[in-house]
Amino acid sequence: MKKYGILLSFLLLVILLPGCRKTPEQQLARALELARSGEWEKAEKISEHLVSKDPENFRFLLLRSVCCEKCGLHDPAVDCARRAVEKFPGSFTAQYTLGRLYARDPARQGEAMISLQKALALKPGDRNTMVLLCNVCSALKAPHTARTLAALLKAHRSEFLNTPELYYQLALAYLQRGDQRNAMNMLKYVAAAGAGNPALLLNTARCYDSENKKQEARNCYNEFLRRYSEKSPVMAREVQTRLAEMR
Repeated sequence: MKKYGILLSFLLLVILLPGCRKTPEQQLARALELARSGEWEKAEKISEHLVSKDPENFRFLLLRSVCCEKCGLHDPAVDCARRAVEKFPGSFTAQYTLGRLYARDPARQGEAMISLQKALALKPGDRNTMVLLCNVCSALKAPHTARTLAALLKAHRSEFLNTPELYYQLALAYLQRGDQRNAMNMLKYVAAAGAGNPALLLNTARCYDSENKKQEARNCYNEFLRRYSEKSPVMAREVQTRLAEMR
């Protein structure tokens, strides 16, 4: 029996040693392969091992941050992204990842804005960064929200021509800073392009209404009734009541 025990131990060593001999670079490549195939829990285990062995390695930290996020481990994800930024503040990917993670926490929107602004400075015009930065600015009601949104729409106009929700957000930002003229220009586009979205069309009507643009408000209210009176009877009754009050 003792002989078999020794033989079994030897076989286990033969099986396990090739894995033990894997270099960190090979383990990193394996983790990335697993991540690409959606096997995030397995990738997270490898990333945990890599970071434990080399806690200062920027690439290992960034990999672990993304793996933890995908596995629902928000706090370790933020911690690793923060450490990656400390190691390599000039990395767009690190700054964007940290900003994106901060943006998921209502209490850390200010920190998200700082990281995303740094990311945008490293990669000017990046679409995803600009969209996320606009969302954070709007959540904070930041004074430069309108400027940020306008820059996004200018840089990526062709991509967002069919996204009236962003133009509506910009209209609200203009109104917030008292710029009614630009706000009304945005709402004109929203009223035309956003008619297929009942909530957006109704909000546009209400926005016109609140700014005492009664004719524009009536037009949007009536368009809403024409399109959605049967699909949204409760809202339709609300609109009819408001139209009666405006006579």
